[in-house]
Amino acid sequence: TINDEQAKIFADCIRQGKPVVALHHSICAFDDWPEYWNIIGGKYFHKPTTFNGKEYAVCSYIHDIHFDVRIADRKHPVTKGLKDFPIFDETYKGYYVEEGVTPLLTTDEPSSTPIIGWAKKYGKSRIVVLQSGHDVPTFENPNFRKLLKQSIEWVYKK
Repeated sequence: TINDEQAKIFADCIRQGKPVVALHHSICAFDDWPEYWNIIGGKYFHKPTTFNGKEYAVCSYIHDIHFDVRIADRKHPVTKGLKDFPIFDETYKGYYVEEGVTPLLTTDEPSSTPIIGWAKKYGKSRIVVLQSGHDVPTFENPNFRKLLKQSIEWVYKK
């Protein structure tokens, strides 16, 4: 949860240029704060929710699954030099992804929403969201590590 004062401070910081790299469970946060969903450009719903005129069912997840990550935008600085790669992680299905984000990563894994990584701007800030990042095997994956490093570098670049 987040109170009104905390939400205002957080959103103001991001609007003013504080960069964000959001991993995995971050899209599950703040069920009652739609502005956060706008900040990161996505939301995993724990309960049936209507957002932007569309109804969303409860999302689903599967732990410990092997699947392929596809690079959707090979020219973006976050994905530069990366090729499609396998990963062992948790998938989420049915979550909201904001129209207008730049898809960076996709998957054809049926237990997942197809877009699993994206970039966007919010105010003066650069935002990167990576749906993966549940556990140690993901962080041991050299491709994910490179992706995470390049995400951090890109959001901080002026």
